[in-house]
Amino acid sequence: MAAANEIAFFLDNLRAVRRRLARSEVAADSPAAHFAALAASERGSARATDRVIVVADLWTVVASEQMASMATIIRAGEHAFGLFPLARSVIEHSAAVVWVLDPAVSSERRCARAALSIDRSNEELVRAAAHLADKSDPTYLARRRTMRELRDEIVSDFPQDTDLNARPKLIAGETPRSPTAMVVHFAEAGGFTSREWEGIYDYLCAAANHPTLAAFEFFGEPDATSHLPTMSDDFLDRLMRAVVAPCLMALQGYAAYCGWDTSMVEGLSAQAAALFPESAT
Repeated sequence: MAAANEIAFFLDNLRAVRRRLARSEVAADSPAAHFAALAASERGSARATDRVIVVADLWTVVASEQMASMATIIRAGEHAFGLFPLARSVIEHSAAVVWVLDPAVSSERRCARAALSIDRSNEELVRAAAHLADKSDPTYLARRRTMRELRDEIVSDFPQDTDLNARPKLIAGETPRSPTAMVVHFAEAGGFTSREWEGIYDYLCAAANHPTLAAFEFFGEPDATSHLPTMSDDFLDRLMRAVVAPCLMALQGYAAYCGWDTSMVEGLSAQAAALFPESAT
């Protein structure tokens, strides 16, 4: 079983690898560059493929930075309730990257999935702006204009099997996936037992964000000095296995898609296998 300081060191190292990758240009012979050139040639624009890079880049950065935040909590010896929302978020962001970059589907479908994700983000921003101010507010109007401009582009980019007014909406035959469905997809793509991963995610949803008694199930007796709940080393080990697996898969997939040297990510996978010998990473 990995010691807490070893886990924290690994999480910091994962963020460092992601930050080094962020300085790299997309390789000219990469799938990303190939599909962008193809889109530019056939459609006159690479914006559909650019969206794939946008979401994968941002979500792997978010996940890796949250990993480092978990390392800070663990190293401080305060690995308690604050870990749960971070763990849930890392898994969600990583599973979404795996879904968008799925090598088993066509480039068209990957682009459609990225477009669905960005459109959903725009909808959420418009809804938030509407709640924060009335619909004559400049922020609301700007958000709505951005959403509509993207939707015009989507209809132009994907003229077949696209209906943004349908429920669920449809882009090139693709429909939105729930976070749970993306976690199940990650598990199946990684050769894991999807039912177990659905259970892991269900537990994190129950314990992470909403008022609930479920979080207490993961803690032992209160500390004699602080009187705060304590997380066992065994549970910390199992929680971090669950977080690391999808994050590494997302990072590996993104690095390969961009044609970057994947040896650093492969090194992380080897470290994870040594750190969590019972986990498949």
